[in-house]
Amino acid sequence: MLEIFSTIAPVFVLMLLGAVIFRLDILPPATGSILNTFVYRLALPLLLFSSIAQASLARIFQVGFVGGVVFGTLIPFLGTAILARRWHPGPQSWFVAFTATFSNAAFVGLPVLQLLFPQNPDAVLAMGIFALFGLPFVLAAVFVLERQHNPQAAGHALFGVLARNPLLLGSLAGLAVAVVGIPLPQWIAVPCQMLGHTASPLALIAIGMTLARTARATLHDLGANHLVIGVVKLLMQPAVTFVVLSLWEVDPSWRAMGTMLAAMPVGTMAFVLAEAYGTLAPMASAAVFGTTVLATITLPLVFSLLRAMS
Repeated sequence: MLEIFSTIAPVFVLMLLGAVIFRLDILPPATGSILNTFVYRLALPLLLFSSIAQASLARIFQVGFVGGVVFGTLIPFLGTAILARRWHPGPQSWFVAFTATFSNAAFVGLPVLQLLFPQNPDAVLAMGIFALFGLPFVLAAVFVLERQHNPQAAGHALFGVLARNPLLLGSLAGLAVAVVGIPLPQWIAVPCQMLGHTASPLALIAIGMTLARTARATLHDLGANHLVIGVVKLLMQPAVTFVVLSLWEVDPSWRAMGTMLAAMPVGTMAFVLAEAYGTLAPMASAAVFGTTVLATITLPLVFSLLRAMS
């Protein structure tokens, strides 16, 4: 387990660097938000585009992997929604369930996969598929929040999420190239890959700066409900995903990557949505912070169990 922690330690070192940068005012306070926007709107979409465009259709259309990802998320999502009614009755319980099952697959998951599976060219594809099929749960969260504030505009809000999602647009563009079968010219592929390779380190620094900015307020908001969210996100979801992927007889390397992506901490999108709609923002912020810190222990543990069972 110590060996695995050493392997993925650079992920947490870069997050720590981001926190130090923020605390010491080495860069302007808005740097974290700017880096986050750059990665989300440019670097990651271009990385997904070039990876999908150059992949075979057989590698892209992983039916068993998609099924494992969807049901591996849906089962703990529904279970958490039922349990969350005890402390957040009504529609808010659905947002709690979303928070407890929304993985930070892109910003944390991708660099972790690249470190754990350095020779596997499918790491970016696995992350892309996982993130794309997490979109229905994002849409469900937006729908619930929009219904509370502006029921008539709920449908437009869902369309807006899809139309403005850079990861979806980059993936669809790459898929179109792959389906047509046109080789991606090097003068397009290389710049996309060069920018894409900046995604992981910059994303991790941005996360560190964001966590440092919210840490003090977040610590006061941690409670028993966050323990439930942490257990569901870091332990239950990867366990369910592993079982479903095994039942689907998914390739062992894809099964391992899917399980690790399910084991990622809560994605910052949960806090972004909560803050935008003025609903459960302290809960979401604490969930992101708490699960990210605990992931330093649980990620090596999950991967150790995967290796032991392989």
